[in-house]
Amino acid sequence: MLDLLTFVILSAATYRIGRFAVLDSLLDGTRDRFYPWLTKPETLSTFRLKLADLLTCAYCITIWIAAAVVAFWSLVVADAWIGWGFLLVWPAVAAGSLVFWALIDAEG
Repeated sequence: MLDLLTFVILSAATYRIGRFAVLDSLLDGTRDRFYPWLTKPETLSTFRLKLADLLTCAYCITIWIAAAVVAFWSLVVADAWIGWGFLLVWPAVAAGSLVFWALIDAEG
């Protein structure tokens, strides 16, 4: 299903994409415009509040990025859908990326 090297690469890719989406300065302007729009008091709903949290929470967004990374790897790179194995690989890759978050961001 998935060897150790592939798992580490998918976890590292998930970490890097998540870090880009949440912390990197290239998207600061977009986040700075989108977050206040989502949290306007007159249109605030639970869904909008959770979506706003998703933009600022590395742990939250990592789950969904891992799903996209594993799906891409399965369909494009491995050239075959992994079926029910997706439900095992997806959260494992998300958890693996959190190891990168803990190791790399703890240093800085």
